[in-house]
Amino acid sequence: MTDSDKTEAEILQQWIEAVGGSISLGESLLKSVEVSKRGDKLTIVLKKKKQKKGADQTQR
Repeated sequence: MTDSDKTEAEILQQWIEAVGGSISLGESLLKSVEVSKRGDKLTIVLKKKKQKKGADQTQR
């Protein structure tokens, strides 16, 4: 499997595991994942979906 066959979320998870972390992807909470690399700089942008009013707001 090449990088182009993987989803952006899979690539993101692979990068995080490579640096010794872990991630649980709440796909329903993510609007989009943007991964870009220029030289040695890796930029990851996670865009979160807006929660509807009345949703569980215990997460702060």
